[in-house]
Amino acid sequence: YDMILAHSFEGAYMARTVHDIYGVPYHVTWHGSDVHTHPWRNPLVLDSTHEVMENAACNCFVSRALLNESERIIRGVRKEVLHNGVSDAFMKFSDEQRESLRKGHGVLPGDKIVAFVGSIVEVKNVRSLPAIFHAIRSRYDGNVKFWMVGDGKLRNAVEPAMLSDETIAVRFWGNVPADEMPSVMNCIDVMLLPSFNEGLPLVCAEAVRCGAKVVGSNVGGIPEMIGCESVVSHGEGFVEAMAVKAVDMLDSDMMQTVPDSMDWTAT
Repeated sequence: YDMILAHSFEGAYMARTVHDIYGVPYHVTWHGSDVHTHPWRNPLVLDSTHEVMENAACNCFVSRALLNESERIIRGVRKEVLHNGVSDAFMKFSDEQRESLRKGHGVLPGDKIVAFVGSIVEVKNVRSLPAIFHAIRSRYDGNVKFWMVGDGKLRNAVEPAMLSDETIAVRFWGNVPADEMPSVMNCIDVMLLPSFNEGLPLVCAEAVRCGAKVVGSNVGGIPEMIGCESVVSHGEGFVEAMAVKAVDMLDSDMMQTVPDSMDWTAT
């Protein structure tokens, strides 16, 4: 081959090996945990990641934030930002379709749906969601229901805490097939993503493309996707600040847009 395009550490390590033996140049696309997490858990992985980046013809990162994070690993090599594209399947349905879908899921007229969509794991900061849901319910005057779309190791930790809170109505969906996600997204009013770390969470763009609003934490590529005005920094008051932004969005007609750089054709 004349060029190898590799993704993440495992693919990049193989490409580097082929490069060493046959001299074939390679490009690497880095997606998130391969830069901001795994190298800092194991010094051998850090050394290998440094060598892979150093010998690559080009290193592409899915967000500007991830590229900046990679500067801790190595400087002075070729780096570019290439946002992931969003599938055209994610689009806002007609008002009639949306109402029909919501009705089919037991959403009454006037109800608002606040959802978390993703893996129920530590890096997504899902342990904060029971408190965030409770704070939203306390602040919002109308009827609001909460959805947890996804599954993961911490489900057994957060589900009892949510279901035991009689002030909130929560539905756990488990994992949803990919081809059904646009329909689910079209039912959501506000999506929350309180992650501790992210590369470029496509779920934010998918939700916005389907007509939902998104509140996220100020980490990784989230601000690049939904704007700095829609994110909250971690620290004291994080839960309340997330709830305030969510309620503001429930009460507002404002709409978010996906950056042009995430258009599938452009990418």
